Amino acid sequence: NEGTADVPWYSKFSGTFAPYNNDQHPFLNWAIYREIDGRFEQLGYSGVKHAFWTINSNCTINCGNNHILWLGCEDVYGTGNNDSSGALGPRAEIEADTGYWESTCSFFDPGCIGSQTTGSNATDENRLVVYNDDLTDVNNTQMFIQAWYLIRDDVNIFNTMGYRTISPVDNGNSWSMNAGTTFTQGAALDNYVAPNTMGAMEASSTVETREGQFTVAVKVVDLGGGMYRYNYAIENYEFDPRFIAYHLQLNNSAILQDPVFADPDHNIGNDWQFIHNNGLLSVNGNASNEQDWGMLFSFSFTTNSPPEQGTIYLDAAHIPTIPANTTVSANTLIPQTPDLIFDNGFE
Repeated sequence: NEGTADVPWYSKFSGTFAPYNNDQHPFLNWAIYREIDGRFEQLGYSGVKHAFWTINSNCTINCGNNHILWLGCEDVYGTGNNDSSGALGPRAEIEADTGYWESTCSFFDPGCIGSQTTGSNATDENRLVVYNDDLTDVNNTQMFIQAWYLIRDDVNIFNTMGYRTISPVDNGNSWSMNAGTTFTQGAALDNYVAPNTMGAMEASSTVETREGQFTVAVKVVDLGGGMYRYNYAIENYEFDPRFIAYHLQLNNSAILQDPVFADPDHNIGNDWQFIHNNGLLSVNGNASNEQDWGMLFSFSFTTNSPPEQGTIYLDAAHIPTIPANTTVSANTLIPQTPDLIFDNGFE
C-alpha cells in the first residue's frame, strides 16, 4: 500500500463493515498486450478476482486485521489464488469509476439470498483468454501483462497497476509465460508512448472526467513519398458510460488507405467501421461491441497528410450521469488540414 489511506479488504458476503457499511474489497483484473507492426493492441483481459484476505507483510503500520491493507503493507501470493473459480466474477457488475459492487443478486448469488451459491466454471469463464495465433505471430515486437487492483474511491489508479514484459513459450499442450524481471508501475500503454507526451510524431494524453479516466496514445510513421501511418491506441480505464465511436478531422481530399481496427475478441462481425465524410474520419462501433472499462481498442490508417496537434472526440455509448455529456475529447496528433483557400486543390 503506497497510498495514504487504508484499504478495506472484506471478503464477499462476509457482513457489513466500515467505512462503506458493506463487504467492500478490491477487484484485481489483468490483461495481455502486444506491440505489432507499430500498433499497440490488447489481446485479452480477465474478469475480476474478488479479494478476500491480505497477509500484510513488511508493513509500515499493522493493526492486526487481515481484512484491511494497512499503510506500507504488501499482499503477496501465488497465481493459483487469482484463478480460483470461487473468487472470479464478471467485470460488468463493477461500477469502475467508484469501485462499487453489490454482492446480493450478483453473479455469485443468482437467487438473491445474500450468500454465494455459484462461481466461475474453473476452465475459461472470467479468466484471461488469448488466442494461440496471437501468441505465435512472428510480427509481435513486444508483449506485456498488466495487473490492476480496482479500489473504491481510489484517487490515483495508476499506482495500483503495473506491468511486465512476457515471452510466451509453447510447450505443446500448454503455454508458459517467461516474465521480465522489471515490474513497472503504471499502465502497459505507457511503454508504447510515455504519458503526457506531445511530440512531432507521437503523443499520449490521459483525460480525467467525472465518469472515469481514459488515455489516447498515437504514433505516426513517416512512410516516405508524402505518406504517413497513424497508429492510435485508446484505453478505457474506468469510464463507465463506455465508448462507441471516435472522430477526428481528415480532409475530404486526403487519401485513406489500409485501415485496421483491433480489439480483443477476434469477432470480425462486430469490428468498428471506418467512415470518411464531411472532413471527418469516424470509427463507429455498435451495441454488441462497446468499449467497456479495462479495454483497449486500437485503429490505424495511412494518409497523405502530415501530423499536427488536434483533438479526437469519443462518443459515450450511454448517457453519463454526471455530467450529461455524450462526447468527451483528448488532445492528440491528427492529420493536418490545409488552409481552406487550398482545400479544393487550386490556388
